[in-house]
Amino acid sequence: MGMTRSVAIDYAGAGITCNAVAPGWIVTESTTEDELAAGASCPLGRSGTADEVAHSILMLTARAASYITGQCLVVDGGNSIQEDHGLQRRVGVIPARSA
Repeated sequence: MGMTRSVAIDYAGAGITCNAVAPGWIVTESTTEDELAAGASCPLGRSGTADEVAHSILMLTARAASYITGQCLVVDGGNSIQEDHGLQRRVGVIPARSA
């Protein structure tokens, strides 16, 4: 992210934006069963697709996104927030869900 933010600052004056995309579990031809299981455990219950990541990148290239720069767009089906949420649950900040 350091390079992304540095480029964003260096080129902002020229109207050029720079962002990063951080994909989660994405189905490809080489996806293993373990990776599919990991994707199934995210809040959306599935792995993402290459098209979903591509559309996220396309969104960042839109004129309507011209004020977004120096950011990291996480495309992971909620996995990263689940991990944060799970950590809080393990340390007792959030009570466990009742069945």
